[in-house]
Amino acid sequence: MNEQSKDRVLTLSRNFDLESFREMLQPGSPVLAIRIRDYMPKDLCEQVAGDILDRHAKSFKRNAFAPELGVAKMGLLFGEACVNLDLMDFYFTNAKDEARAIREAFMPYLGPIDKVRMDLDELWPRGAEIAEMHGKRMSSGMLRSTSIGAGLVPHQDDIVEEYPQSDWKPTVELVHNVYLSVPQEGQGGEFEVFDHAPAHADPVVEHYKDVKPGDDYLPSSDLEGIKSAASVVIQPEAGDLILFRGKCIHKVHTVKSGSRLTSCFHIGYLDDTQPLKCWI
Repeated sequence: MNEQSKDRVLTLSRNFDLESFREMLQPGSPVLAIRIRDYMPKDLCEQVAGDILDRHAKSFKRNAFAPELGVAKMGLLFGEACVNLDLMDFYFTNAKDEARAIREAFMPYLGPIDKVRMDLDELWPRGAEIAEMHGKRMSSGMLRSTSIGAGLVPHQDDIVEEYPQSDWKPTVELVHNVYLSVPQEGQGGEFEVFDHAPAHADPVVEHYKDVKPGDDYLPSSDLEGIKSAASVVIQPEAGDLILFRGKCIHKVHTVKSGSRLTSCFHIGYLDDTQPLKCWI
């Protein structure tokens, strides 16, 4: 992280606090990310990550709309179903089974997906719950593995906000990652988030439908915008949690060596009278 960017990241130890969490909900906040160090024990994360990558390798699949990225995940994303509506029924029907498979991959330990949701439920005055869409339970989280030579190009995460058929809209959509294994410092996998959150006339999902291998995932005007935008680059450590606003453009630097395994889900804030909604 650059010295001039330190005020853009709130650094906590072991868990959330409500004041910092609310900072991420404020329009125009200069804070781009919360980093919680030692959210999970580093040694445990590295041990479990190696075991998962060995024993459950066949359960990791490439993104349906971006198989060329070199990123595989355990769990189906709502965004994949939005891009390919043939997957929509599968997404809802299998949400509980996929959550159970990820939970069992961490046994006998508490997995980060369940831990984050329980911590949010205790933190937020109205609690936190797994989101539903039209009365159907959504997927509660995923694991993501980034291969050597791969990264994530600049993109946004705001699918529910822009999904025309959604029966609820978050006022703020947050995203978090818990880092289970990471490359050594200098070997890539850094997380970068920009102070640039453009709106679009058409849903981003409509743009994703037309993306071909090698294409950018955002319009050229957005990519021009990040050239002059402030950003922070964070080199995470195993056990860290990083929380940010999904609307802000963000990327993952190319992994040069080692392994990068994270868990993730989105957190939707509607207003102070309602629970936080959790989904992927």
